[in-house]
Amino acid sequence: MGDKVREIDPSGRPDDAEERALAADGTATLVLPAAAELGPNGDDVLDLLARAARLTPAEARAIEKEADWRWWSITPAVGTTVAAARARAIVAGRNAERHGALAALDSAVHRAMAYRAHGGKEPGHLAACVAAAGLALLVRDLIDQDTFEQLSAPWRAVMHR
Repeated sequence: MGDKVREIDPSGRPDDAEERALAADGTATLVLPAAAELGPNGDDVLDLLARAARLTPAEARAIEKEADWRWWSITPAVGTTVAAARARAIVAGRNAERHGALAALDSAVHRAMAYRAHGGKEPGHLAACVAAAGLALLVRDLIDQDTFEQLSAPWRAVMHR
């Protein structure tokens, strides 16, 4: 992927969000950061974000349903919550000096979700699911398998990746 900025063809969506740009022909495109900005796993993170921007309503509902039963159980064991897994992943990324990659991921998730929602706010937990899966990929080489599974399970269960 290199240092090129990736643009995603929106398949006819209007340009009503700051996060989107118009191509020379007037077609709206989603602009995501370069793979290099997202660390050594940047290509995988960009693939996830590009797919997240194109989720169907049924896929979005299925991901949220997966997250509901996996992440928001009534009595989770200490240290097994998604918040704990997210904290471990963020600390691992910061310790590996991936501050810029973490910030770029956060911005890119917001852009992908705004693009998908036609410039509006994405309802429900979808943005949290995409952010967690993106974080898991961004620091995949730095975290243990359990943390990776906790963060990425809703996305992977639905998208089969």
